[in-house]
Amino acid sequence: VVLLLPSPHSIMADEQDVAAAKMQAMVRDKSTRSEDPRVIECVHTGDLASLEKLFSSGVQATPSALHVSIDAPVKAIAAALISKESAWGVGEVELACWKKVQAALHPTPTEDDPEPEQADVTDIEGWQAEAVKELFGTGTGEEKVAPADPTYAFTMRCVVAVGCYAGGRAEPEDKYREPAFDTETTARAGYGVCLLPKGQVYAGYMAGGKREGEGALHTREGTTYVGGWRGGLKHGHGRQVFPDGSVYEGAWRYGMRHGKGVYTYTNGDVYVGSWFTGKKHGAGKYTAKAAGARYTGVWVEGELSKASVATPDGTTFFSSFSSGKPVGEGAFLTGSGALAGGGGPASN
Repeated sequence: VVLLLPSPHSIMADEQDVAAAKMQAMVRDKSTRSEDPRVIECVHTGDLASLEKLFSSGVQATPSALHVSIDAPVKAIAAALISKESAWGVGEVELACWKKVQAALHPTPTEDDPEPEQADVTDIEGWQAEAVKELFGTGTGEEKVAPADPTYAFTMRCVVAVGCYAGGRAEPEDKYREPAFDTETTARAGYGVCLLPKGQVYAGYMAGGKREGEGALHTREGTTYVGGWRGGLKHGHGRQVFPDGSVYEGAWRYGMRHGKGVYTYTNGDVYVGSWFTGKKHGAGKYTAKAAGARYTGVWVEGELSKASVATPDGTTFFSSFSSGKPVGEGAFLTGSGALAGGGGPASN
């Protein structure tokens, strides 16, 4: 009698097949929350105030609402939805791993430890193994043991390396080619949601694995961009809210403000005009809210070059500028129409 034993290679292949099958099942494990029609109605009508009231009352955002909002004309709607975890549509196991990674990379300071150190999430045998045991192990306390199923460890390694993704993929170039492994995939394409390893969340369209078309990006620091993309960079019309609350909406070109746009500052000041490679450049108008003054002029590489300054008392001052201050004689036009020369208004 000859006893045939499976080779170590075949055992490993079987384990990989099991892991791959379960990984595919997790990808299909999307959020099944029921859709509240009022959320979709707010998205279509651009009613941000009503949408925020719904969220305050406990109504959940959903993946379909986020998807619809990406193409909606009011970009603030997508900005409000992308920060909602329930709208991402990522599998529960992947999401749990991603949140664990983020907590380790961005630990919360405490009184006892005001500057906590980041964990080394790339340590497979150390941090990753312990994290998987904490999340998915059996038992409690010191009796808790790591799960026997290798899928969880495999998922954690994937999340640390490339994050999470739920969405479309490109069609294979050769449909008849047998993939080398069940988890082999093509490039991300079409609509999808990406939870990136460092904490950013992207929802939108892609081509060839890069952001392409309309999409929204939310960062851990609090920056949210909604608008066009090309080759992975902001391009076209877009709206960006910065961590300090200031907002830019207008034209972008390959990652920079470029063209016509409006920048609203947190103090209420507003600039409307031209931009060139990220800086104010060309004709524009700047309204200083606190002073009640309006500058209409020309900017060069981010600095005001010459302008007329209209003040609340009806006086208009004409001058060249350098480093934000008037230079040269200048001229005043009073509300009564009188024209006089002068050194310019006081500058803060």
